[in-house]
Amino acid sequence: MIVICFACWVFAQGVKVQGSIPDTSTTIKNSSSTINCSVSDDEYSLIVVSSRPLPASVKALIIQTIGKPQTEISDTVTWNLGTTYTVNLKARRLVIDLDKGIAPANLAKTFAELGQKIQRLLTPVSTATSPEKN
Repeated sequence: MIVICFACWVFAQGVKVQGSIPDTSTTIKNSSSTINCSVSDDEYSLIVVSSRPLPASVKALIIQTIGKPQTEISDTVTWNLGTTYTVNLKARRLVIDLDKGIAPANLAKTFAELGQKIQRLLTPVSTATSPEKN
């Protein structure tokens, strides 16, 4: 699991390998959630779907990293910066999308680190199953 988180983080950094970043998608499953991290030259995406409510620490981590949300309506909390990024958090689902073509490199790095922290928070090493690469 740590290797997969690191691989997703490295690719999200925009490290160029032979001119471009190969598209990569990694899925980690455990007893209560599925985490999919997709990275390409142009986009970083993290999707978490859980059978249980996500812990409050996920929201706290996002607030600590990118600040207060723009909207909180019913059970949906949203952070966004125009078309650069959108973060939607619901009780059992988290979707992070970052347009790396627009975002400065330091923001892409921040989001990659945020995704890595969320993955570690939600995936105890003992319950993670083998990741699937696409």
